[in-house]
Amino acid sequence: MNLLESAGFAHSNPYYAVKLFNKERLLATESAQVDLDVRGLEERISGSKRQKEEARMECAAVERHESRNELETIRFSYSDQIAKEEDITIGSPHSHSLAAKGGSPNSL
Repeated sequence: MNLLESAGFAHSNPYYAVKLFNKERLLATESAQVDLDVRGLEERISGSKRQKEEARMECAAVERHESRNELETIRFSYSDQIAKEEDITIGSPHSHSLAAKGGSPNSL
């Protein structure tokens, strides 16, 4: 007689089958829980990757928007500067008087 049989775990004992079934059920439950935990972690990792990609795309969109705003500011400043230069060189009464005196319109 081995130790299990002396403790009442004989194959002929009906409680042995119940205890064995309970152990198998417990192992199956633990295995299922581990599978669920693994799936949950995989979903979190995949969600994390998806969130990271979405954040990268959003950041790129913000950078493009900021670049466009900066470009518009530069274009406006450039157009304004061109208009000022045209006023100085063409439309300004000072440019005619400077030319008559031998001066340069750029010397203003």
